[in-house]
Amino acid sequence: MAARAIAIIALTALLCSASLPKGNAVINSVISQWLTIAQNTVLSLGIEHQQAARVYGIVASAQYDVILLARAYTSAVIPDEVAAAYASHAALSHLFFWRQNSIYDPALAENLARYNVSDSLLPVLQSLAVPTVQRILVDRIRDGISYFANFKPFSNSSENIGRYQFTPGQTSARYPQVARAKPFYLSSYDVDVITKNLTRFSLNDTEYGRELWQVYLYGSVNSTVRTAYDTGSVRFWALGTGAEEPRGLG
Repeated sequence: MAARAIAIIALTALLCSASLPKGNAVINSVISQWLTIAQNTVLSLGIEHQQAARVYGIVASAQYDVILLARAYTSAVIPDEVAAAYASHAALSHLFFWRQNSIYDPALAENLARYNVSDSLLPVLQSLAVPTVQRILVDRIRDGISYFANFKPFSNSSENIGRYQFTPGQTSARYPQVARAKPFYLSSYDVDVITKNLTRFSLNDTEYGRELWQVYLYGSVNSTVRTAYDTGSVRFWALGTGAEEPRGLG
């Protein structure tokens, strides 16, 4: 499910950034702002990794689906960023309703003001986003991840060497119910809807060449530009095996 979340977040960010000037980094997009809000929710509440991936997948799926609905809406022009913001707000407000007034409402209000969204457009956004989010949530409720797995480890005896056994003090296994879950996934059609309009990410793109060269300059064993901080950062993430990264994105 983490892979699904990352894939949709990336594609949705591209969807929103396709019409942006080259100098406007995706990191400053509405997509990344709401991802940060979702991450802060996950970290503040101490949500574990697999469940956090589920949160990211729900938010990203809502963004993606509502952007496509907004593009198909013909009675008014709805910016992709506005559709993504309203979808994100609806998803997080359904999941964490006690944080809506203090966190999600002000963030959405700022997005709406930035894009000069009129009050008359709000019912349209609601009609597009809320049923979509509710459909996604119903699908995820039935995905099997919350079912009791009734997992039992093998006893700690010599005949069970090589089989899963609890270590001293361990009382539960992490996420055995994941094996029963219906994962998020992207069909090839979903991917093609986005990537068919993206021409600057081809292998012969000059930007791709620059980024590849930068990877070589910093990643080479004999690099002359990599600092001790750069090297230490890589080792930190590698040795941490995901323990310190934002939950659900590892």
